[in-house]
Amino acid sequence: MPEIESVAGLVMVVSLTTLWFILLVTALYDLIRRRAVSGSKVLWGAVIVVFSLVGPLVYFIFGRRTSGDTVVRG
Repeated sequence: MPEIESVAGLVMVVSLTTLWFILLVTALYDLIRRRAVSGSKVLWGAVIVVFSLVGPLVYFIFGRRTSGDTVVRG
């Protein structure tokens, strides 16, 4: 039964990788679209990319300003 275990492991790795990629892209997209963030956009971009496993989560928790309409409408 090693094939079943390896397939299940592969499915789990692909699923987690896909979720990580979606979170990373969503964080970068949100950062680009916002007019104001807590701190420098360049610094937050570096945090998101360099610490790609936890950087997007840290950005969503601490980097976003939620007061008023801060998303650029285009």
